[in-house]
Parts: sequence; C-alpha cells; structure tokens
Amino acid sequence: MSDTKTLDEAWRRDGSRVLAVLARRLGDLDLAEEALAEALGVAADRWRQAPPDHPTAWLFRVAYHKALDRLRQRDRETPLSEEIMVTQPDFDSNSATLSDAELGLYFLCAHPSLSPDSQAMLMLRLCAGLPTERIAKAFVVDTDAVTRRLTRAKTKIKAAKLPFATPPTSIWSERLPPILATIEIIYDQHYADIGGGTEAEALAREAQDLATALAATLNDQPEVLGLLALIQFTESRRAARLDKDGAMIPLSEQAIDLWDRTRIAKGAALLERAAQMKAPGPYQIRATIHALHARRLEDGTIPWADILELYNALLGLTQSPQVRVNRAVALANVEGPEAALRDVDIALSETPKLATWQPLHAARAAFLARLGRVDEAKAAYQRAIEGCHGSAERRYLIRCAAGLTA
Repeated sequence: MSDTKTLDEAWRRDGSRVLAVLARRLGDLDLAEEALAEALGVAADRWRQAPPDHPTAWLFRVAYHKALDRLRQRDRETPLSEEIMVTQPDFDSNSATLSDAELGLYFLCAHPSLSPDSQAMLMLRLCAGLPTERIAKAFVVDTDAVTRRLTRAKTKIKAAKLPFATPPTSIWSERLPPILATIEIIYDQHYADIGGGTEAEALAREAQDLATALAATLNDQPEVLGLLALIQFTESRRAARLDKDGAMIPLSEQAIDLWDRTRIAKGAALLERAAQMKAPGPYQIRATIHALHARRLEDGTIPWADILELYNALLGLTQSPQVRVNRAVALANVEGPEAALRDVDIALSETPKLATWQPLHAARAAFLARLGRVDEAKAAYQRAIEGCHGSAERRYLIRCAAGLTA
C-alpha cells in the first residue's frame, strides 16, 4: 500500500477520533488542530519510506508531542499538568462505535450557546474533517466567512470554558437535533448533485459512516435510528437516480428493479427498532415516507394518501420549505395539481424569500404543466433551471421544459 493511501485511509477512518482525543486532553481546539496538521505534514514526508504498523496511533503520538512542545514554548516556567502528561490512548480502529471523546466533541459543537450555523460548521470541520472550501459551498458563502465563523466559535468555546466531556444523557435530546442536521447537510451536499462524481460520492459515504457510528453508539435514540434509516432508503435508489444521459429521474418514475432491496430491508429494520421506543420525530416520519414509496416493490403502486397524511404530521413538527413543497407534491397526487399549486402559492405569499428558492419553482412548473398552463410553466421551469446547482436536475428540468406543448 502506498504511503499516500495509508495516510488518506488513516485520516478518513480515525482523523476525527485523534482530533477529539487531542482536544479533550489539551482543552484547546486550535492547539489540537494545529498539532494534528503538523503531524500530517510529518507523516506525508516520513511515510514515503515506510508507513507505520499502527498509523492512527502514530499520528496521535506525533501530534500530541507537537502540542506539548507548543505548550512548553508558551510558558517555560510552568510544568505541564499531570492531566496532560498521561499515557497514549488505545485506538481501536475496528470499533463501529464512537469513542467517548468523539461523542464529547459532537456535543461540544452542538452546545446551545453557539448559533445553528456555527454548530453545523464546527461539526463539518472537526467531526467530519471537511475542508473550509467545501463547508463554504454547503452554506453558499465564501471561504473567508467560514474561517471567521469557525474562529469566533472556537474562541467562544475557549472563553466560556465549555466542557469537552460527554454531557449527561438528560440533555442529549436538546443537543442531538443539530448533530443530526449536520450529518444530513453532509449527505445533502452529495444529493444536490447526484451526477457530481467521486467528490459527491465521498460525501455520501462520509454521511453514512457518521450516521452509522452515531446509531451504533446511541442505539437507544429513535431519531438517530430514523436518520440512518432515511439514508439507507435514499441510498437504496442510487442506481436508479440517473438516466443514460445523466439526467435526474424523479422517485416516482424510477425503475424499481434497480433499487437495492438489502438497503431497503435495513432501513425498515431501523424504523421498526425506532418505533418500539414510542417517541416519533421528524426523521422517523421522513424515513417512513420513503418506506411507503418502497411499497412499489410489492404491488407497483404509491400510497399517496398515506404519504400526504405523514407530510401533514411532519408539517406540524417543522415548517420547513422543503416539507411544504414535498407535501404539495403528495397533495397533487391526491387532490390534483390545482390544490397543490394553490398551496405553494400561499406559501410564497406568506414567505416572500421563497421567491429565490429553486425547488419551489420546480414544483410550481410541474403543477402548471399538468394544468396545461404552458406559458406559465415555461417561465417557472426557466426560474428553476437558473437556480439549479446540480447538473443532473438541470438536465431533467430542461427536458421537461422542452417537452411542453400548447
């Protein structure tokens, strides 16, 4: 195995674990990041000759000593505390669960004193290891803005002396939502451009790995299981998402023989475990909607009325634009496109900022096309096409617009 591949695999598999242990032991996120970056630089040079037998432990040991050197330089008169000068932890790379230090880092990033954007950016950077450029793309801002936000958040953590330890289970419920939302952001970055190639697929794997590790660690938290079930159902349709020209294929039109039944079964099993806990939440409801779509494998039909009922329940829990638009699609298949168009137009009048939201215009275009209002549909499709970030959806919408006839 090449030195580069060994280093990449060690970083991808255990980078967040090394960082979490460093940060907890040092009590300083910046110092932990700087030391690990130095260790990676040393590894890139030294591993050319021969990769170590235990690369993760090697990275930790070198990073830890780099951090100690920095601490000694800061204050040559004060000896390092016994809490810092302890033996190296045992890194078990085969463990499917998160270490206590990793879990503590997740919860630290999700501390309620931090803004939602800061929480998400910290987790993307520290727990998922995404570069600032990729985070900037996810939030549609420039890289400097992300750097400033991360710096302010870490400064706040340090100034407030927020704990690196895993909090008591009594407060997990308030900290879990931003953690789950961040994992979904990672996955959505892949899903936004399903034809995006290896980078997009790497993000999907990262989200799956994070969700799987979190579910293995917090297997008594139903919403964690719900998120993993949602990802399993969505991933089950990967092979059916694109046509031969690279255009997106809507879920209701996909070839079900291309769906991965094993993943669907895994998603269903996760949902069943979550349901036994009798604490329904948004991720469980959304995963159940995907499970209902999977019924096409049984009788070829989609239970739109049941799906609409679930979206009604979901709308009672969250007023997100995505839920509103997805509910409108279900409504169009139950009560017709006129009712659905009326619903999204009401949403637009109530929330003017949705005028720049691409999915709303894509949905409006489809409803207008079904109603035979061709000129309006063309205009809506054009707005949706202009707002596309993914090539696959753009190809699909262009084809839909081109197929309109008076």
